[in-house]
Order: sequence, then structure tokens, then C-alpha cells
Amino acid sequence: MTTLKYLNTEACNFEACHPVWNCQNTDSISVSKANVHAKVLVQRYPLLGGTSRRHGASITCPVCFKDKETLQHFLLSCPAYDQHRLSMLARANTVIMTNDGSKSSNLLQMSSEQLVSTILDSSHVDDLDDTSQQALNEVMKDYCFKIHHLRSVLLHGESRYVVATKRHLKTRSSTRL
Repeated sequence: MTTLKYLNTEACNFEACHPVWNCQNTDSISVSKANVHAKVLVQRYPLLGGTSRRHGASITCPVCFKDKETLQHFLLSCPAYDQHRLSMLARANTVIMTNDGSKSSNLLQMSSEQLVSTILDSSHVDDLDDTSQQALNEVMKDYCFKIHHLRSVLLHGESRYVVATKRHLKTRSSTRL
């Protein structure tokens, strides 16, 4: 199954970036968030359920050990990410409702398929002004990055970003001496 079906091609414009890649900042964290979000969208994020079984490897979620680690499990149902998921849903609903108090696109009322689609490419949500669309996109990028980071910490002790940052800071401090 490809996740590209979630990409809103109508939002593509040859003169501008797709909203998935829009960053409010160009700092390394914002770029990392966009990178993780895009990897999940284009099915380049290393989930076990999306890979073939190699050498008898398990496809069970290595974080909760309850279900197959699919995109839907990773984004919507892994109990390890419940706190981040609830926070994201509250923040996203606030953005949607602030844009239009009568908005019927309550994320809590969406089907799983619609919610995955919205997390991966929030340009699917209709009737949002540009500011609200950008804010919703940032909430979704932040969510993907947070669960990516938590998954990395749970599986490896520290995320690659934390390790790289520590290495960079150590190198910088040693060159100042």
C-alpha cells in the first residue's frame, strides 16, 4: 500500500512548495520536522509493517508489541503515543475551530482513513484560510516528529537528532578551546 494516495495533488503548484514542505522557520528542528513528515507521507519512514520480512524479522510494533506496525498503527493506535496523539488532536481541532466556529471538520469525527490523510497532508481540510492551513500543517509536522522522536528514544535510547546535536556541540566547544 502506498501512502502517496494521501498527497493532495491539487495543492501542487509548480511555482511554490507543496504545503507539506512549507516551513515557518529554517532552523534545523523545523527542517527535521518537515523531513520526518515527508518521509512518512512518501512511505520512506522505516515502519516494520511496511517492509518485507527479512531474515525472519518480526513486523510487530517494537514499541507496544501489540499489533503490526503499520502506518495507521503508528499514527493512530499505538498506545505509546497516546499522550502526543491527544495533544495533537486538541491543537488541530483548536486551529480548525478558530478558523470557523461552525466548522464540521472535527478531527474526532473523522474516519481513520480521513484522519491519516489529514495528518499526512493537511491541505485536504477544506475552508481554512492560509494562516490556519499553515498552523494545521505545523501541528501535523510537530506530531509526526514527536512520535518519531519518542519511537527513536524507546528503541535506541536517544534519537539520531539528539546524538548529532550533542556531537555538534562537543565539536564546537572543543574548537573554542
